[in-house]
Amino acid sequence: MTLACLNYSLTCYPLPVTVTAIGHTVDETLLDKLADKRFHLPHDYGSRLHAIAEKLSHERSNSRALLIDEVKKDVTKQFSEQVETLEKQLKRKMKSLLKPRKRIKNM
Repeated sequence: MTLACLNYSLTCYPLPVTVTAIGHTVDETLLDKLADKRFHLPHDYGSRLHAIAEKLSHERSNSRALLIDEVKKDVTKQFSEQVETLEKQLKRKMKSLLKPRKRIKNM
């Protein structure tokens, strides 16, 4: 495909083209002029995509770790509150069970 053909075919379609990596640093196509970002070589474009993927993966790992820490804190807090509530209930039950025993002994 010649550059003239490529330029003509781009004008026939209404879809926006945002990235180029054609590999011609000397020639500038219409596609290069329309692009939001131009890479000189396909390898450069691939390297940039790889860097973006690595960054997103790192951010995802960090956000997952933060979420896990928050869930652990929340579960620990809820567990502690439940244990405290059960201990209070147990003390009340023990007191209520011990009161009748004292009355029986006093008789």
